[in-house]
Amino acid sequence: MPALPRGVVSIDLVVPPGTSQRIEDLQTRINLVGSGDWRVVADDGTMEESAMPMQPILGSDERLWVWRHAPFTPTDTLHDAVSLAVQLAAMCQARLAAVGVAGLYSWGFVLVDDFHTLHGLMLLNWLYDPRITARGEPQESREPAEIAAELEAKSRLLPQLWTPQASQTVMSQLPPDALQELESHQALSLLGPGGRFDPRVWQGFALQMVLPLIQALAAYGSSPSASAAPGAGGAAAAAPPLAAGSPPAAPAPVPQTPDDGLTPLARAQLEAQRRSVAGEQQEPPPVVEESVAADAQVTWHEVGDEPVLWVPADRFDSSLLRKLQGGDFDGLCAAERPTMQQQERWSAAGSPFVSEISSFARLFLDGVPLHRQAFEAAAGEEDGCLILCCHLPRVCRVRVVVSRAEDAGSGCRIVVSSNQELAVEQVLRLAGP
Repeated sequence: MPALPRGVVSIDLVVPPGTSQRIEDLQTRINLVGSGDWRVVADDGTMEESAMPMQPILGSDERLWVWRHAPFTPTDTLHDAVSLAVQLAAMCQARLAAVGVAGLYSWGFVLVDDFHTLHGLMLLNWLYDPRITARGEPQESREPAEIAAELEAKSRLLPQLWTPQASQTVMSQLPPDALQELESHQALSLLGPGGRFDPRVWQGFALQMVLPLIQALAAYGSSPSASAAPGAGGAAAAAPPLAAGSPPAAPAPVPQTPDDGLTPLARAQLEAQRRSVAGEQQEPPPVVEESVAADAQVTWHEVGDEPVLWVPADRFDSSLLRKLQGGDFDGLCAAERPTMQQQERWSAAGSPFVSEISSFARLFLDGVPLHRQAFEAAAGEEDGCLILCCHLPRVCRVRVVVSRAEDAGSGCRIVVSSNQELAVEQVLRLAGP
């Protein structure tokens, strides 16, 4: 089993399948940016047997550990580790990069591609903590058999707690500005002044975020009509206070609800069950439309026999593209949404899109971010344009078209097409003047 020396600074990475095959190349790059102090090891199938398991959020992805040879000391900061984690997340297109100290199930800095992953990491803190029960209460017994029984009970509850809807609820309770956007990732930093690391901060923060839903679900499961079942405010109050130095959680609003003894989560679940039995369809929530300038609208075009989506540079967003390709069009205003027939045809054609991006650095070739000189060195030429097939991180492989003709003062336009069979002329026509 790959083993980390206890007490060393480490970065836990969840990366796409196949990344471990490039581990020697990755080590070389880490040596260049990390002064040779860091070592990368790939999962040999036994990392989940360590003191820091990552299932179930690991899924079918791969796991890497990057650790620093020098041990962590109380006077250390995690600045260098955080900087390396940001570079590794982009380099490996990681779904998760968490910075901590080996032997402690606690993180000082976390990068995720989606909040759902961060919510899962918070739940793991509860899942593998033998001091907390499946009901979100202190575990009094230290008997191995009872602790194992609680772990099994938690595992059964986890699928009900780790859902996209629950993630949205938890995300809405985050303190303002707790998450920072870093390119295609979201960053959560719980480091103290000067980059100091205190493991209690993550543990307190994670539990305070997830315990209200855990306790509400436990109360509903035990007795929907129990008068002792905590309401939303009671569940939030039962969560342990944040450790010193961590950001305070935003207070949850107290809605006006019927006095039926149920928590909001329990009431919603009961209503969903009632509708399911009755065969009723949930009414969609009201849509608040926002106006979009005409030159920033996404538009649909017919190219050959297929609809192709055009996304202007001002609207390029990898998260939006992933949602659209998954059939979620809520991110578009009414004027931009395709008809049902267009949706079906677009999906059947592989969800082709053409978009303009602002920088070569958004593109990756052989796992490395591009810059203009590297692009020009690797590109071929077609119809007076530079052409290169590479990867648009978090979306798909694309064919990049860059016109050699540059308007004075405006620079070149970088246009990408997910359909690599589209002719240069067709791509440029969709991009417009």
